[in-house]
Amino acid sequence: MKIKYAYFLLLFAFIVHADQNDDQKSQINNPSQISAVAPQGFLLGPCVFGNAYTLFCGAGSEGAGDFTLSQFNGTSFIPLVRSQLTLNYEPCDKNPFYDKEITHLKPVFNLPLFMVKNDQKTIYYLSALPNQEQKISALSVTNINDANGKPCNGILDFTFAETTTSTNPLWYLFAAVKGHDGVFGSKGSGIALLKFKARSTQDWRNNVEFDEHQLEEPKEEKKDEPAHDVKFFINTMDAQHGILGGNKAVPFDNEPSDSPLIQINGGLDYINEHAVDLFWEDNFNRLYIALQVKTKDDAGPDQGACALLVGQLWNDVLTLRPIVPGSVFSPEAENIIGAVGPGNYVSLHKVRALHSTTGMQYLIVVGGNGKPEETNNKVFALPMSNMGNQHLSFEELYRTEKHGSLAKRAINPSKRFFPGRFGRFIGRYLDEVAHDPHEFYTAQDKAVRVGGDSELPGAIKEIFTARDCVIAFIDQDVRGQEAGAFYSQAIFDHHGCIAAWSTWKRIQGSSAGILALSIDHQQFAFTFFERMADRLVFRVNEWRYDSSLPAKNEKNLSHLVREALPQHEYGVQGLFDFDHAYPGLSSDVKSSLLIATGNKKVLLIQTGVDDQKGIFRARHNFSALAYRNNGSIGEALPENTDALVIEGGVLNELGSLTSAEIASVNGQSWLIVGGVGGIAILADKEGRGWPTCDGIGKSFSSLKSDFYFQKIGNYAFVQKLRAYNEHLYVLTDEKLDCISLIGDFQKNVKTKTLVTKNDLNSCFLDVLISEACILMATGCGLFFGAEDIINAPGSLTWQKIELPGLALPIQKFFTITSNNRESQFINKGQVYVLSGSVASGQGEVHRLYLDNGQIQFVHDYGFTDFVSRFISFGGFRTNFATDGLIHLSTRSVGNPLIHLLPAFVAGKAIASSKGYAAQVEFGHVSNIRYITKNSATGSWLVGGDFGVCSYE
Repeated sequence: MKIKYAYFLLLFAFIVHADQNDDQKSQINNPSQISAVAPQGFLLGPCVFGNAYTLFCGAGSEGAGDFTLSQFNGTSFIPLVRSQLTLNYEPCDKNPFYDKEITHLKPVFNLPLFMVKNDQKTIYYLSALPNQEQKISALSVTNINDANGKPCNGILDFTFAETTTSTNPLWYLFAAVKGHDGVFGSKGSGIALLKFKARSTQDWRNNVEFDEHQLEEPKEEKKDEPAHDVKFFINTMDAQHGILGGNKAVPFDNEPSDSPLIQINGGLDYINEHAVDLFWEDNFNRLYIALQVKTKDDAGPDQGACALLVGQLWNDVLTLRPIVPGSVFSPEAENIIGAVGPGNYVSLHKVRALHSTTGMQYLIVVGGNGKPEETNNKVFALPMSNMGNQHLSFEELYRTEKHGSLAKRAINPSKRFFPGRFGRFIGRYLDEVAHDPHEFYTAQDKAVRVGGDSELPGAIKEIFTARDCVIAFIDQDVRGQEAGAFYSQAIFDHHGCIAAWSTWKRIQGSSAGILALSIDHQQFAFTFFERMADRLVFRVNEWRYDSSLPAKNEKNLSHLVREALPQHEYGVQGLFDFDHAYPGLSSDVKSSLLIATGNKKVLLIQTGVDDQKGIFRARHNFSALAYRNNGSIGEALPENTDALVIEGGVLNELGSLTSAEIASVNGQSWLIVGGVGGIAILADKEGRGWPTCDGIGKSFSSLKSDFYFQKIGNYAFVQKLRAYNEHLYVLTDEKLDCISLIGDFQKNVKTKTLVTKNDLNSCFLDVLISEACILMATGCGLFFGAEDIINAPGSLTWQKIELPGLALPIQKFFTITSNNRESQFINKGQVYVLSGSVASGQGEVHRLYLDNGQIQFVHDYGFTDFVSRFISFGGFRTNFATDGLIHLSTRSVGNPLIHLLPAFVAGKAIASSKGYAAQVEFGHVSNIRYITKNSATGSWLVGGDFGVCSYE
């Protein structure tokens, strides 16, 4: 068989595997949750997804037999190993990895690449799954040499790479190897290079070097010469000289004379011999190596170590170098990836890359300055230098040291467009590299601190990046929180650079110990493999709306809301989530709250609460629903109440309730609701709420029997309520009022009107309130009002903000802040502005960045020098929300829909023509009103007259 066609055969095999994955997907049929119990004697070890629907599991101990490697197909474990196999295309009577414990497991071409305990010098690749004859095939590579050309003493980590530096795709493995006579970091340690290559079986057996020119035009075989079968092997390389069939790693160790890579002026004490993480970045053609190091106890102020290296691969030669010069580190600063001075630890656990929707590139590192146990829940985002705007040749781009290093801080990126008057936007580039301490980021800079000021509850097991968010998953319940998946979302400045990050929040409904996670970037499906109590759960996120009757004494969120706010009573009119850190909700016992408002009804749902061990846990079953009429609490609530409906009384005067807020002032907290007929507050007859320090209590224990809703003020058609400092802000379609919450405000309402529709010549649709400004959404555009709300309320000066694109009414705001509070949008906050018109059938989203009283557009580009909208829907929308991964919108008029955007090219304006409508079977729908997230689970919630559906 001709070698030239071997690549096509390999690609054909990948297509076959992809077809198999489609079959698996259809078999799974997007289940919400499938429980499975592992076969008897099968101790689970490492688990990885090959793609969103292919899960590979390794045995966690010896004795698993055929389940040494297994595949979970959605309903059961399928054993992938046999005692006999074909190894490197030769029959093998004794399988060398049969019955062994799997220590490393990674997917390559949707098949498992792995290592086994007690043989840390061999890498195996299961190149074919069991066929009908129950036979398997595998490749192996062993006797990998260290940097001195001697057999290595073991492999710590490996990663797969596909390069784009050739007309043909090239596939490599990088392996971190120990020196022949020592541990990782000792003499001879290095990074070995392996290559997937097509060779004849005879050449493989005879160790004949491969002639790459045969790929261009293979010679015609002579009839009298025997043909040799051409197969793919994992070939060793001399990575120092680029020789296929050679066997020598690229060196680095802790000797100052040999390793200026890690050493800074000889200040390195040691490298952690058990910790290294390798990551290949396709777009930059760079290998990143994360280490854990310590500086010498007597190191001087200019002596230290750097724990992050970068490798460049060109013509099969691997070159390692520091990612930044040692001069960027200061002994006074917490420098994240390195340190100088005596006795400093730098512990990096993982390194990944993020490509944002603004066209910027960042390295995401887990760890920082400190011991491993002190840094395993910290994440930082460091901007990468990109020389793609320098008009370099292909070879120059990938050989220059600046490309893929870390960029200088506080510089504006350059932009690149295709040639022509209306050239399409290509991307943004930071092309200056940091050299001095003032040019480099530290752990105190908001721009790099993923998660803002919040901390993850435990050690990060794995981390993912997707669009504008970083997703980390935790597999243990610690620090008062359940295990699960958490995300932090980037906040961009007007240049498109990351200025800050949102707090860590749960994502996509997971609240269990996660063993593996996968993201389908086209369909936005999260696939989890979880450990819950005594069972394993394979779960694919889907839109969930249960129209069937619930089982006895079991009610999920959809059942609960549909029972409390039925469709014939117009269902959900408002949907508002309050996390457990919201003032007035938590004390010694943490509690989160979801409020669904309807026609003359308020539904309070305790979505999460601390258990007996002080672990905050999400609720999934809401079987204890209490009803109260006459607009009051009345008799004491049962101890197990997890949801409460209040109706009647003054709520009958309010009609359709569209707003809800919790206000906390001077040690008291109140629930306030508003609607078509005005505003009402839940308090006792003296106007007292519940003590803020007590929180709302488990099962609403702080809502006393003498609490009842009392109408305040004289309002109609309330659009929004917001409590800020000592005031309640009330937005109607005609005015924005400020009500003082000090003293006897229920009976003696002190109101100040800040702006009326006559002042801005338009009706009001939405508002954002902060201490320094007000952002107003109106029927005739966007208005920015500067005001000192605390010291001089009412002194507003209004400025109309012209949006790029169509002149449309502003429908809604969606905010991202670094402390998860809408009122902080003015301090490094992101505001997504949804505009649209029913008459014109148009809808758009723009991004704003606000800081220090300044409002600026995030420069999303479509064509040369033309600042564009972020999204053009090509149709009217009434709601928009995003977590940095999913861009979710709804339409509540005409034909109501829930719409999601697919993956798109980073940095370019988005058109939603390729988006898709969520398939939700909830019968007849006349409106879809609200989008929010359930903070207890991370699930998206969409509410309307049908009730609530969730994406979980």
